[in-house]
Amino acid sequence: MLICILSLISFLIATVFECWPVDFSWKGWDGEQHWGKCTNINVQGWTNAAANIAMDLVIIALPLPQLVNLHLPLRKKIFVCFMFSIGFL
Repeated sequence: MLICILSLISFLIATVFECWPVDFSWKGWDGEQHWGKCTNINVQGWTNAAANIAMDLVIIALPLPQLVNLHLPLRKKIFVCFMFSIGFL
């Protein structure tokens, strides 16, 4: 949970300060001459997407070791692990 929250906060900060000065984000599009520089929003979006996918896969895989240790027949263990692994799709 902490990693997800820290990721959210870091992406929020990166989005707010994507342009320097910050007001260049909305003033840079009005057609007038303004000084400023912005980061590549596409790279930021793809990086955030990759980080979220990685966190999702880790979160889905977290219960699998505990499921393997359940006192169930092998067939039921396989079905329970399969049921939890559906999230990978």
